[in-house]
Amino acid sequence: NRETALTHAMFSAGITYAVSRACKQGFLKSCSCSRTARPKNLPREWSWGGCGDNIDYGYRFSRDFVDTPEKEIDSGVPYNPFMNTNQTSYGGRRQKLVRRGRIRRQMNIHNNEVGRRAVYRLTKVVCKCHGVSGSCSLRTCYQQLPTFREVAAYLKEKYDSAVEVRYQRRLGELRSRDRRFVGPTKDDLIYFEESNFCEYNPRIGSLGTKDRPCNRTSQGPDGCATMCCGRGYNTIRKYVQETCNCKFVWCCSVHCETCHKLMEIHVCK
Repeated sequence: NRETALTHAMFSAGITYAVSRACKQGFLKSCSCSRTARPKNLPREWSWGGCGDNIDYGYRFSRDFVDTPEKEIDSGVPYNPFMNTNQTSYGGRRQKLVRRGRIRRQMNIHNNEVGRRAVYRLTKVVCKCHGVSGSCSLRTCYQQLPTFREVAAYLKEKYDSAVEVRYQRRLGELRSRDRRFVGPTKDDLIYFEESNFCEYNPRIGSLGTKDRPCNRTSQGPDGCATMCCGRGYNTIRKYVQETCNCKFVWCCSVHCETCHKLMEIHVCK
């Protein structure tokens, strides 16, 4: 689902980011500062070098480390003598599970790549000034990673616009379920199952939204309409104690009164 897609992308991006930065900091023997070619649009009088983050090495390491297990998993499904065969034969069931496993791995590899591309896309060229009294007569430029918060925010946007896909046997690839769109692109997160966390489901770790507080006036995900999944909500009125009428007393203390306030709390049915 969407959440699985985001998890894979964040994990892959995190490894890319950590290894790229570790190369620059000299923590790894297998790599050093970035050796990326000089950008063509960099002014000729500016120096290219410094010690940039090694995004190329980080990308390759993450690809090998994260994707290889997905590619090496045996596509076979072990025989299960307790499998329900009332409606379908074991052979048909086995074939369906194998195909589903392949689709899942193809999806995971795609989402891993989205995470790595996010780090690559947001990496930028920065320049440091040199010269007498900050005259900036000479500049040294190098590659620098974004903050990981920027990467996470970018991937969160991709999560919000993730593309639901289906497997096309004829092409052997995942295509958008909505025929109006050609996608997905290499920068789109993809999923093939809708998320459903409305109901309690211990199999997928969902606690459901029953008894969850919600905001009656919000149109966002914390609003009662969304949070309660159309089941409605109950309103609970209760008095709460809180400090009020606080005054500063010279010197040096603050004296407050205790007030009782009637509050309305909305919780999902």
